[in-house]
Amino acid sequence: MNKRVFASQQLDESHVKDELIEFQKATTEITGKEKKEIYKDAVEKATNGDLAVHANGDLSNVDDYKVYKVDNEQTTGTLVTLNLHNEKAVLHSFSILLNKENKVSGSGEYVVKQLDDQTGNVKSYENGKLTADLNVDIPKEESTSDKVQTMSIGSWFDQWSKCMEKYSGLPSWATRAINMACMAACLTVAGCVACVYAQAAINGWDAGYCVGYANDHS
Repeated sequence: MNKRVFASQQLDESHVKDELIEFQKATTEITGKEKKEIYKDAVEKATNGDLAVHANGDLSNVDDYKVYKVDNEQTTGTLVTLNLHNEKAVLHSFSILLNKENKVSGSGEYVVKQLDDQTGNVKSYENGKLTADLNVDIPKEESTSDKVQTMSIGSWFDQWSKCMEKYSGLPSWATRAINMACMAACLTVAGCVACVYAQAAINGWDAGYCVGYANDHS
């Protein structure tokens, strides 16, 4: 049986959808030398500022990272998303937000673990505070071909989830858990933003592409 430990309000996927679409519009990915310099600066600031990192994560030990310029009504600054190297986790993503004064203004974190053959768990954090702790059932069999065949017309969030599952490289139970935790975080605007930024850290996929895919197939 699934265990959900977060705010008791009804979850609403529309908040997640709005923030994901806004993320696509408001962000521009930075590459090359500038990307590397911003990453090093952000990690140094976060480390010196004692930013909380859970599950024995290390901001200096990453598998991959991305850097974005962010400019919208809520945020103007720089976003650094990290895939932390964590052998005990299916996914450990961390995001650092720098404001226009280049100071750390927030963080988001997701830790996804497989507890046993039947159960997975995802924990999400906003500025170091737990926003969701969710257990999900793991199906006995997961077929890649089945995933591809399900990429058909449906609701916007259905299509987003299917695109995420197909291109993130994560098992379906993990993407399901992440999206449910994200809906819980989206009970507040700040939590929703942190959630979307943490999702952007997932290695091997492009959040912007999946926003476009969902727009075209719903």
